[in-house]
Amino acid sequence: MPAHVAVSVPQIAENYAPALRHLILGTMRSWLNGEPVWSHDRILELWGADFEMYRRQWDRGVLSMPGGRGRTIALYELRDEVLKEFGFALPCKELLDVLEDNQPIVEIGAGTGYMTALMRHRGIDVIGTDPGFNAYGFITGRYDVRQMRIQGKTAVRRFRDRTVFCSWATLAETWLRQALRAMEIGRKFISIEEDACAEETTWDYRDASFDHVNWIDLPAWNYMNDRAGLWIKKRHRQPPPFRYGEDDN
Repeated sequence: MPAHVAVSVPQIAENYAPALRHLILGTMRSWLNGEPVWSHDRILELWGADFEMYRRQWDRGVLSMPGGRGRTIALYELRDEVLKEFGFALPCKELLDVLEDNQPIVEIGAGTGYMTALMRHRGIDVIGTDPGFNAYGFITGRYDVRQMRIQGKTAVRRFRDRTVFCSWATLAETWLRQALRAMEIGRKFISIEEDACAEETTWDYRDASFDHVNWIDLPAWNYMNDRAGLWIKKRHRQPPPFRYGEDDN
């Protein structure tokens, strides 16, 4: 292209979009078809350094933008497409290793069932559950025809011998806190979370009632702080004051 021809940021984003779609959607579909899920480091190597958790980049004082604003815009638009096809979570091998080590699993708020399907490909004993109330454009149970239509706290009580797994609990809703309260002492909880998940009383209850075991690094979209953690319930903290319209039983 001649040097005097100006190229807009949206045009640059369009140039990135086809290759990114092929790489990221293709990879996530291959995992769904049984290909081994990559490690965190391999995802960053092949997808790009900007898939590292934003807070880690910030702490080092180095923000990765390998393709500049054009790639950033293309990734932002691609995220919506990935969300509708698979859900919010970006998995990695290390997360599945932890889930395998702590099986059997009951997944609550399982959404499309993408993570449920990846666990089953690894031979993990998992039951997927979701009440089916979806406001995000994806199809609940799309990849899990056995997904049970029950609330999180009901699943926790029904499958008492299983580690509880939850990915991206709904922002500003309390259903995850209700499920955590329903868990018995000694039970394990694995979560994929980000700053825009659940609400403050959920994390207050989790931090007060559970002991943290470890964090697992996850790939994340631009400026996002996806992370996974393993927790063990050690005590029952008193619930916060009741708020009108909320059922915490």
